[in-house]
This record gives sequence, structure tokens and C-alpha cells, in this order.
Amino acid sequence: MNENNDKLTNSNSQNLNGDRKNDITQDSTIKNGQSQDFLLSRKLTEFLHSQPVRELDKKIDKLFDKIRDKPLMDRIFYTASQLGDQALVWQLLAAFKALFGDKKHQKNFYRLSTSLAFESLLVNGILKSLFPRERPDVEDGERPLYLRQPITASFPSGHASAAALAILLLKTSKKKSPFSLLTWILAGIVATSRVYVKIHHASDVLAGAAVGYSLGKLIKKFWKVAD
Repeated sequence: MNENNDKLTNSNSQNLNGDRKNDITQDSTIKNGQSQDFLLSRKLTEFLHSQPVRELDKKIDKLFDKIRDKPLMDRIFYTASQLGDQALVWQLLAAFKALFGDKKHQKNFYRLSTSLAFESLLVNGILKSLFPRERPDVEDGERPLYLRQPITASFPSGHASAAALAILLLKTSKKKSPFSLLTWILAGIVATSRVYVKIHHASDVLAGAAVGYSLGKLIKKFWKVAD
């Protein structure tokens, strides 16, 4: 009887030790993954604060200084920046095409809306939490017009990523059209408006555009809109 109890105790002890080893292995794997993510985040954050990137941002900002504080330019860029909030302008354009177009444009409206929601989650929810970059300094009362002040981090630009994504997804035909040209112009103004109004650094906008363009390419490859 005692021998059986000893065997049972030893078996339970071995099982517990095995479970502990598995837990330790799993914890180690999770910690290694987290440390790699943290290392990547820290490296990119260091790069964003490096001298070359800061100089690039300053040079581009000085270029915008040449056209700032002009009533017409203020109205254009501030309006564009506001229209880019919540990707409103891209939703409106897609809705317009769906309303006056065929079934293909109606399907594309659903694709664009869904893609923009995912893009916002990726950029504003994930990437900005990984790279807590501060936004450009603006003194109180410096803005000539009202503008919503985001509470998220600066990198990357959500307006730029949504604009680049919209360029690709709003184009449902290989043929060039006035609508396609309008989309490109609006996307350029919306994206660069974030530098003009001093909500983003230029490098934020470039990175955002790259994210949106890459995401758009993937979506068009795996989610095709048929007639």
C-alpha cells in the first residue's frame, strides 16, 4: 500500500515538474517575443530622433513656412486636414461612386470602408502605441483656424496612410480618368496638410503613406472587386 502511494506521489511530482517546465518555456517564449518587439520599437524610435531624420523634418517644415500664414493657403490646408479626419473625404468619394455607379462601385464602397477601419486600427491603435513620438510644438493661439488636436502619438500619420490606401482602392479601372486625377490631388493635399498645420512631422507623413500604400496593395491582391 505504501509502495503504491510512493509511486503515485512520484508520478504526481513528475507531472508537476513537467507542467512547471512547460510554463517556464512558454513564459520564456512570450518574454523573448515581447523583448524583440520592444527592441524593434526602441530602434525605430531612436531612428526617428536621429539627426538625419530631424534635419529632414526641419528642411521640409521650412519649405512650408514659405506658404504658411496666407489666408487662402490656410483655408485650403486646414479644410483638407479636417476632411481627412475619420477618413471622411474618402468615404464620401466612395459613396458618391457607389450611388451613381454600377454594382462594382457598390462592392468597392464596402471594401474601402472595411479597409479604412482596419487601417485605422493598425495605424492609430497599434503602430502609434509602439512608437510614442511627440507631435510638433505649437504655441497657444498660433493656429489661424480651428483644428481638432489628436491625443495619439505622432508616428505614423493616419491621414497619410488613409489617403494612400484610398488612392489604390478608389481606382477600380486601369483606365485614367478625371476622378482618378482628383483622388491623387486630394490625397496629396490631405497628406501634406498635416505638415502644414503642424500636427505631424514630414517623416510621419512619409511613413504613413508607405503603410497605407503597402496595405492597399495587399488588399487589392487578396480582395478583388468583380462586376
